[in-house]
Amino acid sequence: MRILNVLTHFSTSSGVARLVSSMIPSIVNQGHTVDVAVLLDRMYSYRTKIEEIGSEYIVLGKEDASIYDLKYIWKLVPLMKNYDVVHVHQFPATYYVVIAKIISRSKCRLVLTEHSTLNNRQGKWYLKNIEKFIYHQYHRIVAISVAVKASLCQFVDKNLIVDVVFNGISIDDFKNALPISREKLDLPKNTKLLIQVARFNPPKDQLTLIKALCRLPEIYHAIFVGDGDTLYMHQQKVIELGLENRVHFLGLRQDVPTLVKTSDILVLSTNFEGFGLVAVEGMAAGKPVIASNVPGLKEVVNGAGILFPAKDDDCLAREIEHLFKDEDYRNIIAKRCLQRAMKYDVKFMIEKYLLIYNECLNS
Repeated sequence: MRILNVLTHFSTSSGVARLVSSMIPSIVNQGHTVDVAVLLDRMYSYRTKIEEIGSEYIVLGKEDASIYDLKYIWKLVPLMKNYDVVHVHQFPATYYVVIAKIISRSKCRLVLTEHSTLNNRQGKWYLKNIEKFIYHQYHRIVAISVAVKASLCQFVDKNLIVDVVFNGISIDDFKNALPISREKLDLPKNTKLLIQVARFNPPKDQLTLIKALCRLPEIYHAIFVGDGDTLYMHQQKVIELGLENRVHFLGLRQDVPTLVKTSDILVLSTNFEGFGLVAVEGMAAGKPVIASNVPGLKEVVNGAGILFPAKDDDCLAREIEHLFKDEDYRNIIAKRCLQRAMKYDVKFMIEKYLLIYNECLNS
């Protein structure tokens, strides 16, 4: 089977890219060809990882180009006939691939994965018929959580069959990662360390964790991994709050498993989330996970880690302090998190996707 994944970009800052990059090696090992096409190239990406196993990395546009350019359709057209399955992960590629398939008259099967409970197209009357047409061109639609499926079914034809396939990760990458010393991060040895791994944009709401830090003793520090549009605003807010010695912006990193393993608690203070892959990564590292109580993320964390009301920095600070003050409680939460992570091993996700691909080809 020849499979092409189409994404906006393959940057290490993208949870979707991280997900796809974790799937590809196992599928290739089963004898399939799996390539990646991206609208935009980025400096820090998973390109090397997949090229090392023989997968092709196809760049359709330059790094600084707009993603809203119809030229991508024409660049996708010749690719359509080279693959059995084209798996699309993000808008606007959702539209581009459908149009390219129609123009090419290819018989490839189209699979779409919806990764978020919210997008800017939902509920807009003037897009209703367009959305209905586009979604009906896909042979299978996958939602990454029950919450994403529920959200999707409000806005698309309810006759569409939407599968739920939970995201997965390579558990061992995080479980067996080796921590590094606080000194290597230029932190005091006795630092109580929090970590958040997320792109800096409004939905991720890193500000809530920063505000929570104001309510905690100086021994508490937070490291943020990622970049994005709101990074500078957060850096300025940290200076304004006098936290520049306790908040550390590490930018894009290739050693996320090591950083998670080095930290004491992983926090995900997002406003909305389709799934919450980072939460699973923290759990797999054996760390207590505290996350905002929002659809998608709640499914992953509830009953294992700790949930707090979104944007409630006071409650978040209290939950963090409770974990550090009660070692037995912290160990119980960490153990429950590790057990929960096993449910999301990437092998289960790959099995379901391969089944979906084969069903598409045989239908």
